[in-house]
Order: sequence, then structure tokens, then C-alpha cells
Amino acid sequence: MQFSFRPTGIGWAEARLTDGTDVVTVPASDLSDALGELLLALAELLEGSASATASWQEEPGEYRWLFRRDGHRASLEVLAFSDGWPRRPDEEGKIVFATEGELRDVIRAFTEGMRAVLEESGDDYKEKWYAHPFPTDFLELVEAGINDA
Repeated sequence: MQFSFRPTGIGWAEARLTDGTDVVTVPASDLSDALGELLLALAELLEGSASATASWQEEPGEYRWLFRRDGHRASLEVLAFSDGWPRRPDEEGKIVFATEGELRDVIRAFTEGMRAVLEESGDDYKEKWYAHPFPTDFLELVEAGINDA
């Protein structure tokens, strides 16, 4: 699996996910801290949670990232909702991406993609993403936990 993220304009970005078979581009608005949300979900999985969710709010809509853990395996579904308020049940979302793999590999795909963002944009990230600084400390925390997965 591969994950990439790039700001596309002030307050807007897009993520690209691929598992070698399927590819999806997911837009992100700075209404939510996109990378921070993903890192929080990944940290929950590393701590042993059976599931974790990240939500990217859109204008309008929502992309919901559903992570599930089963031992050393993990699965991911990204759901799209045309309206983000009120919050809709998962069952009403349209699956735009689904994959599974070793927990360590899934988490590493996200952290490597985020590390590339940090290296490419550095101090310019906040100017491009606008509302949220890059979650450097949180990225380092998740990276440190990968070997224990």
C-alpha cells in the first residue's frame, strides 16, 4: 500500500491511496486536521484497539477512514458521504477504497507518505494547509511504535 498527501491550495489538499490494484484520490478540507486525524487512528491501532476512525470533513460531505485490526492484520475502508451533518451511519457511506494487509505495513505506508510531505514542504506546510500545522511530534510517536506492531 502507498499513501501520499499534497496541499492543492490554501486550505485544500488531496490524498492518494493505492494497494497495487486500486487507486483513489481523496480530497481534504482544512475543516479537519486530516493528517492528525489519520495519525490518531493509527496510534489507536498500535495501542491494540480493534478499530479506529478518522474523519475528513468536506464542504459539504465527509470522508471516513475505518481501520480494523485483527491481530497483526489490518483492514481499511474509506467511505464517502455527500453530507457531513448530521453524521451519517457507516452503512450509508459509499466505499471508495478498501484494502487489507499486515498492520505494520499499513501503518508504515501512511507514515512514509506523511514523512515525504514533511520533507517536501517543511515550513511551507502551514502556509499551504493553513489551519493546521504539520503533526511532527505525533508522526514521530507513531513511527516509533511500528516495530511493536
